[in-house]
Amino acid sequence: MAIKVGNAEVITNARALTNIADADGISGSFHATLQTITTVIDFTKPMTKLVMSSNVTFTEANATDAFKGSTSMLLLDTSATGYTPTFSANVKWPASTTPTWSGSRYWMIAFQLCNLGVIRANAQGYGTAAAASPDVVMNNTPWAGFVYASSLGGAAQCNFRIASTGIASMSNVGSNGGGGATLMSSETWLITGAASDYDVRWSFTGSTGDVIANPGNGVWLNLGTSRTWSIRDSDYNPGVKNIIGNLQIRNASTLVVLATGTLSMSVDFEP
Repeated sequence: MAIKVGNAEVITNARALTNIADADGISGSFHATLQTITTVIDFTKPMTKLVMSSNVTFTEANATDAFKGSTSMLLLDTSATGYTPTFSANVKWPASTTPTWSGSRYWMIAFQLCNLGVIRANAQGYGTAAAASPDVVMNNTPWAGFVYASSLGGAAQCNFRIASTGIASMSNVGSNGGGGATLMSSETWLITGAASDYDVRWSFTGSTGDVIANPGNGVWLNLGTSRTWSIRDSDYNPGVKNIIGNLQIRNASTLVVLATGTLSMSVDFEP
């Protein structure tokens, strides 16, 4: 709130002195009020705090030319769980390097609004960080599926699906006839966050000519959409058709790989 003497504004909303000339005096003991925030760095709030209860993506408020030069301090506790803060591209860290939030539990972060879209920031961490819980997992890897079909059917087909529901599974849907299927039924891959927060990449080799569903080989695909790969053997030649490779899941924003494992699918049609 601006402060006026008479009708003349002497302190602006940005806490800058104005309309003051030939003045002197003794200041008293001024302290910023510590305010609790949730997700917004507000440049009208010089001192703030937050104890995190989840991963948080921060935005800014009052980051306009009217507040240029303003500062805001954030006292951040990532909690015993070790949650991760994320700041917008407007926030510029020294040497363009984001602090390693997993290195400390407590952080004192200083922001200064330099220009529209440019917020200089510095962070000092202290206290031992908790071991962060995983966001995604690949339990029980390697994930493998084998489907065999005899002359009683028309093909052997194996499908792998990593779904936006947070479940990964393999099935022999589409195969008929003889048995011999050894399949992973389902595994949970998503622990926290939305599926769209993550990308998947499967880089596979082998009988790639027998792959009948392929959203991408060796490319990152966002998991906001479910992804399915399928391999099918329907010819009369003996032998197993197989594809195998490294499956990875990463954070779509930071590009940090969070989980990795081996995935293979094999099919054998023997008429």
